[in-house]
Amino acid sequence: MKRGLTRTGRSRAFKRFVPPLLLFPAIVLFYWKFTLSGQYELMWSMDSAWQVMPWIHVAARQWHAWTLPLWDPHMWGGQPLLGQAQPGAAYFLNWLLYSMPLKNGVLNSDIIHWYFAVIHVMGAVFCYALCRDLGRSVLASFFAGLTFSLTSYLAATGWPQMMNGAVWAPLVLLFLIRCVEKRDGVRNAAMCGLCLGLAWLSGHHQVPIFLSLASGLTWLFYVFRGRRMDTDPIRYAAIAFAICGLIAALQILPAREYGIQSVRWVIAGEPVGWNVKVPYAAHETLSMSPTSILGIVFPNLASISEPYVGFTAFTLALIAVLTRWRHDARVRLFVFLGIGGFLYAFGSNAGLEGVAYILLPIIEKARTPGAAIFLFGLSAAVLASYGIDTVGRRIARPHLLRSPQLLAITALLVFVGMFALVLARQERHQALTMAAIYALLLAALLAALRVKALRYRHAIGLCLVLLWMEATSIHIVGGNKRTGDQMEYLNGMNSHADAAEYLSKQQPPFRIFIAGNEIPGNWAAHHDLDGVTGYLASLSLNIRTVPMHNRNTQLLWGARFALGGDHGSPADTDVFTSKSGRTVILRPEAFPRSWVVHRIEKKATREQIGEQAEKDLPSFTSKAFMTGTGPSLDTCDGASESADYRRPTGDTVVVKAKLACKGMVVVSDTFFPGWKAEVDGQAADILEVNAAMRGVVVPAGEHTLTMRYRPNSVYLGAFLTVIGLAAVIATRFM
Repeated sequence: MKRGLTRTGRSRAFKRFVPPLLLFPAIVLFYWKFTLSGQYELMWSMDSAWQVMPWIHVAARQWHAWTLPLWDPHMWGGQPLLGQAQPGAAYFLNWLLYSMPLKNGVLNSDIIHWYFAVIHVMGAVFCYALCRDLGRSVLASFFAGLTFSLTSYLAATGWPQMMNGAVWAPLVLLFLIRCVEKRDGVRNAAMCGLCLGLAWLSGHHQVPIFLSLASGLTWLFYVFRGRRMDTDPIRYAAIAFAICGLIAALQILPAREYGIQSVRWVIAGEPVGWNVKVPYAAHETLSMSPTSILGIVFPNLASISEPYVGFTAFTLALIAVLTRWRHDARVRLFVFLGIGGFLYAFGSNAGLEGVAYILLPIIEKARTPGAAIFLFGLSAAVLASYGIDTVGRRIARPHLLRSPQLLAITALLVFVGMFALVLARQERHQALTMAAIYALLLAALLAALRVKALRYRHAIGLCLVLLWMEATSIHIVGGNKRTGDQMEYLNGMNSHADAAEYLSKQQPPFRIFIAGNEIPGNWAAHHDLDGVTGYLASLSLNIRTVPMHNRNTQLLWGARFALGGDHGSPADTDVFTSKSGRTVILRPEAFPRSWVVHRIEKKATREQIGEQAEKDLPSFTSKAFMTGTGPSLDTCDGASESADYRRPTGDTVVVKAKLACKGMVVVSDTFFPGWKAEVDGQAADILEVNAAMRGVVVPAGEHTLTMRYRPNSVYLGAFLTVIGLAAVIATRFM
């Protein structure tokens, strides 16, 4: 008796596993500049270099210290890391990234490049799985996976926290369609909720909001598509959204807590708070223009989001729509999703997004309507898979007769326009020329297929080649040479390494003030040092009122060193000069990171406390200022008192305090809900002092004050996430 798989079994296994596995080398080779060459840089833009990279490095260092990255201690006196949401500290794929080896406290950029590649592979594999579940052939599904991953939103987005949310869209729709088609409804509704919840865990809320809205509208599509209303989708939708809420709780609850306690920059000017709607002016600014519709087949025309899928995918999608619209509800669904995503991306230019802005909660928080274009990219990919199978079965013969001629005419018109641009000395003619060439090649391919000069498999292979070539037109694929002229943002973060090395060897704790705009504020965080300010999208309300750009305030918050700038006092001295010419200035008047006071003085507002620092900084050595009623403290000779500050991990502060009588230990770190204090193991209250610092009452004697960031929102969120996972697992045994 022979063992092992039969030939039929081996063939099925091959068709099931090998094609999706081949997507990995295909995408790695497509992004060869980042993954294999070592000559190009992906994280070169301002947001990537100044914001995303420091987030990743801070979280990775804490992960290697065996702590969950909850708190970023390096900027603005410390800010919640998990609560900011965008860092994606609750997302499992990021945990794998954080686990990679560190060199000098940072991840090698090549590791981050492979991380980007993995995100694209996930998107391709998930789209492949969706198309296979819809009954598409292996080749058609493979084509769709590459289309979704290498074009439109995923290809043109440089922020991993946004990409991580978008890649789950195919699986959300896969399980949604399964359950509304009465295939293990409860189980698939739970899986749909799981995937939607993972999209929310990924970090940025923008794409998950749009994906949740699209999912809700899809449920309604199936409720009302027949002559009679079908109530089963309502029940499945309730299960899916309940599971989604549980799974996403680990990210949503801390983000909500931080949102209430912070302000967010959404457009030029003043930031807005949680209870204030994002001004519609931000939505208008970040809407796609109507001319972006040309960007479907011409690359890099859209200024906000990239709809580009190229002539090959778009033509195949049109063939599917023209031939399958009447008899295939799934095709109609993806047409609606694609058009809906495009119209929503138009934002204020179409009007539909404005209605959602007024009527639907949370929608206003997703300030970039253009990001909804990811729905168009996914829909175009899925419809293209239908188009490939349609062409293979000769269903589209009347339309195939016309498509080569239409493509050739389009190419001719583009060439005429390109000639006009050349005469006008415009730079876009190269991209338009290549688009016209691709249109001609596709026309020739379809014409050859029509007259049977090409076999179907060969034609699809050539379509894949054309797709590959067209996808390289999206500007981000080219990246930037590591020696290029556009590397100033990343170079700024990596610059002055000798100054960073000098500062890292100084006796902690201290903060650094970075003078001027040449070096980004997050430079200190990048080098595992504490800076005074930083480049963030949001900031806690209390620290927002602290005038950190004033010298006395910087001294109060422990800015013992300045990188660049002028001497603000005769006591300031130059202690180091970097190879770049930047000088490190020692400010001996800076306060320690913790000290003891025995008096409390009340001020009406936080702003008045800032004014007190400017006119009488020495008063803070003996008094703490509060806007409320303070505790009673004892008065005594504090000459022998001390408070030795140490921070073993990012979310823990330990102060060895010695007091002559009952007083308050002031710690110049940001006061924020979720910090818990213990004095010699006994719980103690943390008070907000000096506008945004922490203060703890400590009795006379030698004591150990320990502060840990342990927000209830994280504990509750983790508990609910585990409950959600358990519920999903339970449905598998029903």
